[in-house]
Amino acid sequence: VLVNSLSSTGISSNAWMWIIIGSLVGGLFGLVTAQRVPMTAMPETVALFNGCGGMSSLLVAIGVCLFPLVREAGDIGNGLVEIISIIVSVFVGAITFTGSVVAMAKLQGWLTTPSWMQSKFRHAINIFFAVLSLIGAIELFRTSGQVGLWLLVLGSGLLGIGVTLSIG
Repeated sequence: VLVNSLSSTGISSNAWMWIIIGSLVGGLFGLVTAQRVPMTAMPETVALFNGCGGMSSLLVAIGVCLFPLVREAGDIGNGLVEIISIIVSVFVGAITFTGSVVAMAKLQGWLTTPSWMQSKFRHAINIFFAVLSLIGAIELFRTSGQVGLWLLVLGSGLLGIGVTLSIG
């Protein structure tokens, strides 16, 4: 899968080094955490690890957006697929991260559901955040600029909080 038509991986040895180091450090962290966390605290741990996956997706997408790959002359790239991938990764990553952090805090007992989040007003707030995310996605698609990116991050991050805060 990683080999392209020119029989090269397209990934430098320096990048592979960072991938391997990151995998080892993350695996070690997961191993130590899994051994030390009591079974009764596993739901909170799973929520926190899920949030880490969401943040990873979000950070990679932000990095690709802010520091785009410089293409050589004649290089055929698919900008449409790239920008759609960035938009989806930012949207899903931000919702996953913030929603998972809220879920973990609620499971731990650090956060309770505010009374106004039990009213129908919460739907209007969540729709507002969804529309803000949509505006950011359209702006990012249209211009590939930072304004759309940060609107999408803000809207989808707040949407993750809004949809999770009313649960439980």
